[in-house]
Amino acid sequence: MNHSTSPAHLADADDILPISSVPVSVEAILEAHTDEVWAVKWSSTGAYLATGSRDRNAIIWKFQARELLPYGHFDCLNILQPETGEFDALHTLNDHAYQANCLSWSQDDSCLITVSETVIKIWDVKAGDFFCRAAGALTDYHITDW
Repeated sequence: MNHSTSPAHLADADDILPISSVPVSVEAILEAHTDEVWAVKWSSTGAYLATGSRDRNAIIWKFQARELLPYGHFDCLNILQPETGEFDALHTLNDHAYQANCLSWSQDDSCLITVSETVIKIWDVKAGDFFCRAAGALTDYHITDW
């Protein structure tokens, strides 16, 4: 393959969001962690945001949308505009021995996986309680997915 050949798996130019429509300013500041945030993950529906921090906590944020707005040429919820909604800290998941450095949502947003070094926990999003714990790996976990 030479540089002028376009691989079939790459998106067409019409499907790529132009860089000019990507926000380049701070749209919201979420203040609850007491140390560096190491992980941020949107839920599949965009209704929740999870953050994991060096402070040994993960926080589930509920996004309250006020209205739907078109974003660029996509018709979707514009979650990066503060006038369209607000964030509320729903649960602080504070039972981590080390930093919460990796997060993953279930497909239906009912559960959240948090990873803290060698421990994986699965949390009930509505209750804010963990119901499954896996530990004992010889090395740290750095990635997780459903």
